[in-house]
Amino acid sequence: MGRTLGLVPLMFSLDADGRERVWHESSLAPGPRELRERLPYDTWLTTRDPLRTRSEDRVVMLTYVAAKPQVTVLQDRVNETLRGRVHVHITRGTGQRPSLVLELCHPEGNKAQALRAWSAMLGCDPRMVTVFGDNLNDLGLFAVAGHRVAVRNAQSELKSLADEVIGSNDEDAVAHYIARHL
Repeated sequence: MGRTLGLVPLMFSLDADGRERVWHESSLAPGPRELRERLPYDTWLTTRDPLRTRSEDRVVMLTYVAAKPQVTVLQDRVNETLRGRVHVHITRGTGQRPSLVLELCHPEGNKAQALRAWSAMLGCDPRMVTVFGDNLNDLGLFAVAGHRVAVRNAQSELKSLADEVIGSNDEDAVAHYIARHL
């Protein structure tokens, strides 16, 4: 579906040894190129031309980075075709170009489900948990947690749901918050 719109994703997966990998084609469009350049774990980045899954791949997520018109068309097509079989999430890009990031993963592969599963393993209610967020992919997490903390440079929609807004990511605000409250 992405290729019909001229979009090729970054493919996040686990290899045969369980190591995380981010596969990409060598000729990346500007949006994915910026995202790839900002990824701190560049040893995971691997070129695969053309980008296709192989039998040993355990794909975790497909990430498309593009302008809003392309991303919203792809989101609509995925929702129509794969309704309920994948978790579809849009986040605003943080690069130089205005872009959106469309993430596709397992229906339970999101932060809200992760918090529910983690809380169940610990035997605690998710409403007893403090969470931190900065982007739209944290909206589900904020819906489940009991205390929601946004950083100052968070998306405005997320800050509006926060119980508290602290300093920015660039100031290590989350680390300082944890140090003060532990």
